[in-house]
Amino acid sequence: MRVFIAIELEEEVKEKLAEIQSKVKVTAEKGRFTAVSNFHLTLYFIGEADSERIGQISKAIDKCAEHNVPFKLSLGKLGSFNKRSKRIIWVGVDGDIRQLKKVNEQISDVLNEEEQTAEKGEYTPHITLGRQIVFSQDFEEWSQSQPVPPVEIEVDKISLMESTRLNGELIYRPIYVKPVRKDITE
Repeated sequence: MRVFIAIELEEEVKEKLAEIQSKVKVTAEKGRFTAVSNFHLTLYFIGEADSERIGQISKAIDKCAEHNVPFKLSLGKLGSFNKRSKRIIWVGVDGDIRQLKKVNEQISDVLNEEEQTAEKGEYTPHITLGRQIVFSQDFEEWSQSQPVPPVEIEVDKISLMESTRLNGELIYRPIYVKPVRKDITE
């Protein structure tokens, strides 16, 4: 099965992201847009994993959750990754980015200890709105005129998500969820 580690988003956050996404859809000539139910913040992409590896990943999540307390993020600005003439359009995050990157590094370290494949490149936290987006105008210029409301994201659990297709539709569903500690007395 195909999996990744993520922060799930509350419905209120998904609704705001859907409003932002609808503005992107109006401006885009074409593209594949993320289903609102699939909006999430990826912490660490895994890829294919068998049941044994799922167990190892779950233990890595447990270890990371034991050493963290809840923290807050908020929606940031619009951004993009370029892939030739098409773009991945996303919303970044603000708030306690240092803590978010710490969680990402902890997961990476634990998975590497257990001989998992390391994710390559610098972690750029974002929520994907769409892929293969083609704009009729300059995206950077357009995005500067599109304010993103600073909607709060409460990070209080870490989820292992499965990416699967159901009746041709891509679905992300949690297969393991671990709350972070409410207090740390280290």
